Amino acid sequence: MRKGAWIWHPWLLQIGDWTTLADDVVIYNLGPVHIGSHTVLSQGVYVCAGTHDYLQPTLPLIKPPIRIGSGVWIAAQAFIGPGVTINDKQRHRRPRRGRKGRAERRSRRRQPGTRS
Repeated sequence: MRKGAWIWHPWLLQIGDWTTLADDVVIYNLGPVHIGSHTVLSQGVYVCAGTHDYLQPTLPLIKPPIRIGSGVWIAAQAFIGPGVTINDKQRHRRPRRGRKGRAERRSRRRQPGTRS
């Protein structure tokens, strides 16, 4: 965590291992905020876990939780609002091409003298 990051209520913040909060990150956590491990919040990100119920004439404060998963990168100057959930990063792997893949490609070739 960089020294330029601002956290309003540290007791309402959970941060996983190897997580980085860059300069000028603001965690305005009126409600609980959970940030997973191996996650980066780039410079100027604003996380706000509080708002008002504008449907009520008294505008009461509501504090829905925010959850930012593991392995996530939040780009610079992003705004994360109340009640937002960002899931963990999923690993996507391309299927490996083996001998079966090459044979399938050969069988799809047009045979001489035929139309397709």
